[in-house]
Amino acid sequence: MGLLSELDRIIWDYEVKQRDSFLKNTDAYRNELKGIYEEWVGDYLKDLETVPEEDRREYIAAALLLLGQQLKERQRRRLLEAFNLGLAGDPPSPESLQKLADHITEQEWYVDNSLVPDLEVYFLEHVGEPDYREGLLRRAARVGLYAGAFWAATQRAQIWISHPDRECTWISRDDEATCKQCHSLHMKKFTVSTLPATPGVDVECDGNCRCYILFSDPVELWPYMGRP
Repeated sequence: MGLLSELDRIIWDYEVKQRDSFLKNTDAYRNELKGIYEEWVGDYLKDLETVPEEDRREYIAAALLLLGQQLKERQRRRLLEAFNLGLAGDPPSPESLQKLADHITEQEWYVDNSLVPDLEVYFLEHVGEPDYREGLLRRAARVGLYAGAFWAATQRAQIWISHPDRECTWISRDDEATCKQCHSLHMKKFTVSTLPATPGVDVECDGNCRCYILFSDPVELWPYMGRP
């Protein structure tokens, strides 16, 4: 019994260190996204001064397309890094690589069809106002939420390579930032096939989610080959 307790402690300590790494990398990615946006705002406002009023709409649309492209390029690279972090040395499967590609495509869709259009509406409605710059910079927080896709990729990586019957436990951050949905899932056990959501995906706190999935057994006990 003592040996089992010691083994559990070692595993738990390893898990804590791994989650710390996930958190640090997710926070770093969030700061990168906000940095890209804030630098872009500076260039955008500088160039806007030289644009005739009748050409502003066209200029804003073109400038936002450039911003979207910059964000998506960083996103592709960093989500691949998140996926590899989540694998923790386990080999990817063909299915998991396809799901990663789908995850990246999904995030790019949000940039093109949600973030950029919303920013364009704000930019056009408020251009020329005294606090225009401050309003634009406040939207860096919205851009930073896309770091949730990084966290989700670290959590999904193991799910994507796992047998449907592999058992796991939902561990919530369990603080004032934890949404009601995640709080209700805390310490509940599931299999991969019965997980109701993934941290950072399809939960109320969305991109702010930092809960994680703790697996009961190593993936080697549930090999990809021969998966039903």
